[in-house]
Amino acid sequence: MTGVQTCALPISKKLGPGRYSEGVRAAEPEYRAGFAPYHAVIANTTLPPRGPKGSPENIDRVRAIAEALHDQKINK
Repeated sequence: MTGVQTCALPISKKLGPGRYSEGVRAAEPEYRAGFAPYHAVIANTTLPPRGPKGSPENIDRVRAIAEALHDQKINK
């Protein structure tokens, strides 16, 4: 289950079938609050420069984000 589904499904079930989109909107503040620490980590992570398409430098960019998010999760 994704983060949106975790927040939105209980609210949508409470609102009734056919109102999933309303449940998602109603869950937005809760979702934002849960994602905020990770958003801050992503925004504050310094990435190495991009390389050409398919280059190892681009994997280093992914690695930098993955390590920063992992550190956030472990040190929560």
